[in-house]
Amino acid sequence: MMHAAGFDLPTRPLTSEHVELQLFADEHREPLHAASLPGDTFRFMPMAAERPDDWARGFERMRDMPANAAGGIWAVRHRACGEWIGASGFLVPSVEHRRVEIGFSWVAASHRGQGVNPAVKRLLLALAFDTLGCERVEFKTDARNAHSRAALARLGAHEEGTFRHHLLMPDGAWRDSVYYSILRDEWPAVRDTLDARLAKRDPSHCGALRT
Repeated sequence: MMHAAGFDLPTRPLTSEHVELQLFADEHREPLHAASLPGDTFRFMPMAAERPDDWARGFERMRDMPANAAGGIWAVRHRACGEWIGASGFLVPSVEHRRVEIGFSWVAASHRGQGVNPAVKRLLLALAFDTLGCERVEFKTDARNAHSRAALARLGAHEEGTFRHHLLMPDGAWRDSVYYSILRDEWPAVRDTLDARLAKRDPSHCGALRT
């Protein structure tokens, strides 16, 4: 187990029929950089990653999160394809208040809209609620990111409000962030909805997780 601000994160991979999640390690650096191109992947995130040196700095910061007690980021592998195709993780955990944020979530352009995001969220939400005992899981996204906002609403997360000029972006612009959350007593319904969506998909077919 890996300690992150009092939460014990498993060092073993998190697996389902569809995806495998591994905490960031050096072996993921190059395949994930390749998966993140073209350069619009981080359009709505406060991170520059198109240039190799920018990606290297950002990757090292996220790889070292557990050691710094700031959370943990997992690399996402599509099990049928065998490819590293994205990332997602825990940010700003609070054991005292039994909450964690799921963030830095992205999927390679070649796999977007194919159900990868629900498969990843199913694993991380189960870890947060069923293993770590969280009362609240929160998410935030750029107010301009209509796709992300629709995905969070479909997930069953509740929109809570907008933090204006919340993050300074690499281009010098200010980002307004919209916050969402799922509470412990809402998790069973969210879990059942995710399971129903994923049960319709053939996990042995590369790229066939479309929902």
